Amino acid sequence: MRDSRSSYSLDTRGLGFACKALFAVVLVFGAVHYGTTRASEYLILSTIDTAAQPAAITPAVQETVHPIYDALTEYERTLSARTTGVAAFDTLVRARARMVGIRDQTIFLFENSAVGKEIPFTAHGTIPTGLAVAHALSGTDDIFPTISFPGCVISGPLPKDNDTLCVTLTPEDAAHLAEFVGAGTPIFVTASEHKAGTPPEQPLPRISAKAFIVADLGTGTVYAAKDAETARPIASISKLFTALVARETIRDDRTMTVTRDDQSQTEGVPGSIRAGESFTVDELLYPLLMESNNSSAYTLARYEGTEQFIERVNQKIGVLGMTATRLDDPSGLSPNNVSSPKDLVTLLRHISDYHSLLFEITGARTKALRAENGRTYGFSNFNHFAGDEGFVGGKTGFIAEAGQTYAGVFEVPSTSGTSTIAIVVLGSEDRKKDSAALLSWFRER
Repeated sequence: MRDSRSSYSLDTRGLGFACKALFAVVLVFGAVHYGTTRASEYLILSTIDTAAQPAAITPAVQETVHPIYDALTEYERTLSARTTGVAAFDTLVRARARMVGIRDQTIFLFENSAVGKEIPFTAHGTIPTGLAVAHALSGTDDIFPTISFPGCVISGPLPKDNDTLCVTLTPEDAAHLAEFVGAGTPIFVTASEHKAGTPPEQPLPRISAKAFIVADLGTGTVYAAKDAETARPIASISKLFTALVARETIRDDRTMTVTRDDQSQTEGVPGSIRAGESFTVDELLYPLLMESNNSSAYTLARYEGTEQFIERVNQKIGVLGMTATRLDDPSGLSPNNVSSPKDLVTLLRHISDYHSLLFEITGARTKALRAENGRTYGFSNFNHFAGDEGFVGGKTGFIAEAGQTYAGVFEVPSTSGTSTIAIVVLGSEDRKKDSAALLSWFRER
């Protein structure tokens, strides 16, 4: 007889295995669900946190590639399309490690694709673009075949008509460049890029001054400069300091007399005023600033003693924060009267803001004054640009140790109104020509 329970019997081992399998599936599914949920929460929170953080500390930072290396990459990409003037590929490889780049009136010294030093320069002649290498000996295919003397780099190939090319640097920068450039150093010159519809930036003119600056007195913007922080003798620009401190320390209507001792201090042409003549302090400013009268400088300084006056001048220099400036005498005949183009911009700004009379004096073509005894004197202005449209004021100077010096202020029309521009040249061979060239450059830039 068949057992009636056989069709309904329960396989306990199979059931146990099925339960275990089901449990494993549930466990795996739960783990996956939990992990996915936690990962999603992490991603969401990470996105929120990252968005809330400053850009400077986000994990992904894209490095900026220097424009010269962008141009070098393009040069390399089109290398096979050129048949002449092609640099070897090994030169390109070396350029990635160490290279001289030239763009926008600036020499860049690259090491491992990073700029180690930037050297501004002026140039006479056209610098050819492209890639070349430096050699120990001069060659016609080199861009920098030789550094011929401090301050000037001769390079080639020469422009048309064999016009000499001279890149002018400071002696310190020229020495640094000479040390950096060795045999086989890649040198890459690329043209400046300009936005469509805008004229290219005017290159700086070639001038003789050892140091100069072109700066906006209103905004403080420096448009051009060369060795602008080095102290140099300033000659009769010193008289601007003398006039400034005299106005601040002596009553303008006080009468003072020019003495023979004042005249003997000058060691040169004392000026047109005779000994024994008396003028007010403000009147003495005219011969002081217009004809650079040396004796009137000592007359003003003598009011409370020349040494005390010079001490006051140097105190004023300290108050104005002019760290490269120091005066030793009130006239500027001493080579120890030194300043820098940058400091002199500070002086010109201070005069413009608080003592505009000094600029009015330096801007007048002529002036007639009557001394206390009734004698009339006529003064002609020695300052360049006096009476010219846009000229605000300034002062010239010269001694052998300083060369020709000049510090002046001009109002130049611009698209946004009028810019008040200071121009300072020190150590010049032709201060008027240099200043005029820089002024024209600013107007045309």
